Amino acid sequence: MAMPRLAPSKMIPLPFIPTLTLLVVGGVLGGCANDNLTDPDFGNSVRAMIALQTAHPGRGTSGLDGEKAAKTLEEYRKDVAKPQKVDQEQLTAVTGGGE
Repeated sequence: MAMPRLAPSKMIPLPFIPTLTLLVVGGVLGGCANDNLTDPDFGNSVRAMIALQTAHPGRGTSGLDGEKAAKTLEEYRKDVAKPQKVDQEQLTAVTGGGE
């Protein structure tokens, strides 16, 4: 089965094909261009956080010692593990439910 041919009025004129090709190729290459227009401060916040989180045993460090951190975590886990009882009246007042 042969492909139907377009009417001559619906075909793209021959001189426009190279121009159209150049426009498409130029657009594609322009989209891939890299001008390195990044902020000069780019990445400094990450480097600062890494430096703050890096341990330096020879220096006097600030922060929690191991025993204090363990006790703090233990108390935190005790408090979180015991949620307060929620009364039905309080629940319906918040959700707007009820009769």
